[in-house]
Amino acid sequence: RITDTIFWDIEKDLEGPLTIESGGSLRVSQRLSMPEGSKITSKAGGTLILDHVKLHNTCGNTWQGIEIQELGSKKGKLQEIGDCQVEDTVHPYPNTQ
Repeated sequence: RITDTIFWDIEKDLEGPLTIESGGSLRVSQRLSMPEGSKITSKAGGTLILDHVKLHNTCGNTWQGIEIQELGSKKGKLQEIGDCQVEDTVHPYPNTQ
């Protein structure tokens, strides 16, 4: 769970889902591997910044993708900088629900 302003400038292999809470901001600028079946959620008021990044599952398995949530007039944000690749997802990118 991301609740502050965080910058990941290192390759990561996550072991579970990733949630950006309201008021939180995550900038990812290196490869990020998501576990099978997991998803990235930007809650209303949260921000996900993809900066020349590749999101995928290292083993080629599927994960759920990115969900941008809304609550009333408040909406999660997704910002892309440069060439961003989102691979191995079940749902189209981005998945807004």
